[in-house]
Amino acid sequence: MRTNETTPRHDRESERRRSRFNKLLPLFIVAGFILFIASQEIPGFRHAIEKFISHERWQAAETCNNKALQLGQSPDFMRIIETGEVHKTEKGFFIEKIIVGEMAEQGGEQRFSVDCYTDPIGNLVRADRRKQD
Repeated sequence: MRTNETTPRHDRESERRRSRFNKLLPLFIVAGFILFIASQEIPGFRHAIEKFISHERWQAAETCNNKALQLGQSPDFMRIIETGEVHKTEKGFFIEKIIVGEMAEQGGEQRFSVDCYTDPIGNLVRADRRKQD
């Protein structure tokens, strides 16, 4: 008889759990969509996620962005416009198309791009500055 007493109670508890999960499922789906859209549209958000998910890639991008800001003629008046794309290589990372804006001599802003390579832990191997097309 004890098995009969515990079975209905167990069924009620499991039904309550399912009911709570079913109520929260739409919330989880909406939160997932919001996180996905934010990661695609907000560079700072994507950057923060990358720091926690793939620290090596994040460190490589940080190293190259810092180097890109050193390659200008007026470092006090420069900004990163686009952080670039990080690609894994056999022995490190290749970061391409970092777009940097700096104060132009004739006023306004001039832009250039930087590509660079880092080792697996994010130390700079090479950085190249190119004129922006």
